[in-house]
Amino acid sequence: MEQQDAGRDTSLRIDTGKPHPARMYDWFLGGKDNYPVDEELGEPVPGQENVLSGSYVAVARKG
Repeated sequence: MEQQDAGRDTSLRIDTGKPHPARMYDWFLGGKDNYPVDEELGEPVPGQENVLSGSYVAVARKG
């Protein structure tokens, strides 16, 4: 018997054509859960290496 979700959209998808702040942050930290569009928007951010150096990167790497 097929179960139906009343009123719920079950076709939600990740839009990989638009950058997302969480994926950009992942890219800044050297993560793998991002897409080229996130990198493209993150590239021109001036001083990103200064912002993410030190404790932020260390904490992110420790997980």
